[in-house]
Amino acid sequence: MSLKLNFRIFKLFFLLLIVIQVLNSCENNASKNGSYEPTFAEDSDKEKIITFGIANFSTYIDAEPIVQELNKHLTGTRIKILACKSMSEYDSLVRKKAFDFLVINGPLIFVAEENGYNIFAKIKEQKEYKSVIFVRKDSAIKKITDLKGKTIAVSEPFSLGGNIMPLFFLHNNGINLKTDLKQMVFPSLRSTIMNVSAGKCAAGVASNDVFEEICKEDCTVLDKLAVMWETPSFINSAILARKEIDQQTINTMLHLLLSINNKNIDGNNILVPNSDRVFEPADSSTYKPLKAFLEEYDRLMKSAYKE
Repeated sequence: MSLKLNFRIFKLFFLLLIVIQVLNSCENNASKNGSYEPTFAEDSDKEKIITFGIANFSTYIDAEPIVQELNKHLTGTRIKILACKSMSEYDSLVRKKAFDFLVINGPLIFVAEENGYNIFAKIKEQKEYKSVIFVRKDSAIKKITDLKGKTIAVSEPFSLGGNIMPLFFLHNNGINLKTDLKQMVFPSLRSTIMNVSAGKCAAGVASNDVFEEICKEDCTVLDKLAVMWETPSFINSAILARKEIDQQTINTMLHLLLSINNKNIDGNNILVPNSDRVFEPADSSTYKPLKAFLEEYDRLMKSAYKE
């Protein structure tokens, strides 16, 4: 074999090594920077995968400890978290029955029920679940009418705590949602809080639990923001299963969720965001008051703003 041919073979081999290294590097970077799925062992042909849908990426890392705890007690079955980019995407996937289990609140509970899901549990809170309306502490906003002409940070229309509850409260207290306010929509409750903190909006809304959680995580947020008003309390998130899921699997899931109530899980998460939260059994009748409220909300909004 000629020296020239040997050199070509060596060159090709060297390039192949570079390509392999680049691919490995990309794979590692993706897992660090762009992956929102938990890391598991290799799939087994005998292993059953159960998908657990959550509404956004910001709660993915917080939700993972609970799923890891559940997976410790499952044999032949593994739960996999699927997070969405927005409530709109979540709504679309719920309608397509893309998840086996869901954690949701507000109108999407009933969208899910209409599209093949059943409620079997809920999140119970020692503290009432409310929405808060907050402003920067250096703001001149002191009474509700001071909000007129201002920009308010809200979440997407499906959000009970980040849109429906607080806007209904403002409407009932003399604010015309069409003419008095400019609404700036953000994909999560966290982003509404951070944008008001950064001075991009004059006021914002969020659920009380998320607001308190972020203030604990970042004391600078608490230094900058003040809660001005609170809404009445509402029922918290429902946990639903796709109708095709067998009852034994649902019973096992409920048993495991209830067993977590007395366990100390590290981190704040969508299922047990703090130590005050626990799980409890629930069904469709549990959420009848919320359904009645949402129907009244829709009726009043359409009447007031001729939608």
